[in-house]
Amino acid sequence: MSIWVTEAWKGRGQDEGTRFSVRVERVLCHRFTGFQDLWIGETTDFGRVLMLDGYIMLTERDEFVYHEMLSHVPLLTHPDPRDVLIIGGGDGGTLREVLRHSEVERATLCEIDEGVVLASREFLPTVCESAFEDIRVNLHIGDGISYMREAAPGSLDVIIVDSTDPVGPGEVLFGEEFYTCCRRALRPGGLIALQSESPWEDSALFSEIQRRVRNVFGETHPYLLSIPTYPSGTWSLTVASVDSPIPSLDVERAEFIARGCRYYTPEVHSSAFVLPAFVQRLLG
Repeated sequence: MSIWVTEAWKGRGQDEGTRFSVRVERVLCHRFTGFQDLWIGETTDFGRVLMLDGYIMLTERDEFVYHEMLSHVPLLTHPDPRDVLIIGGGDGGTLREVLRHSEVERATLCEIDEGVVLASREFLPTVCESAFEDIRVNLHIGDGISYMREAAPGSLDVIIVDSTDPVGPGEVLFGEEFYTCCRRALRPGGLIALQSESPWEDSALFSEIQRRVRNVFGETHPYLLSIPTYPSGTWSLTVASVDSPIPSLDVERAEFIARGCRYYTPEVHSSAFVLPAFVQRLLG
């Protein structure tokens, strides 16, 4: 007997009257990790779904959109991304995409909740694949702000912030102190990429994130993507650079990476930065 699981979007810019539901055939995992309520289920239309504290984090059907665009945009903009740090991303999807870049020599994943990593490896093998077994990977269990406070200055080429929403354990990853620590840890030419919420459903938060990142990096470059199971179906990511402006896309490398992608192409990369008028206004 199947059931319906309803995700409440209150706190993401919507009120009690708006919901998104998926039909669940069976529950695979439901536990409290010590940090958050973790739920993984098998659905009729979206494959396996990971929810944290009642919010959809990913589905097997559309996770590739988020993970490809969060990873490949900064890595194909940076001319030589050898040292990469992922903050969050315990499901392993972003790590999977980062490791497709042969230039990457070291990929560190800093995740506060080991329970997410363990559950992903057991129940979401199509998402993490064999990423955690790669010899280039260093898995660090701990909170991102502490990790960045202790990071050596000028030690990283790219930082990818694959965070949850700014509530609970993910809240500190949206503060100016965190962004300042990230900037200090980046080498000249270094880039940071982060998820920056929906400009439809979280317009005020989207604007505030841009303001905070600009205060530290000088300018921001938000870009848009389409994810059916995220609020409104339109989501934003943002990239910023230690140097301004950000370097141009390496088309040759992008064409090579795109051969194995389901969403990312060099053309999608470039067009994602073309923002509708209402989003431009949110940037002030």
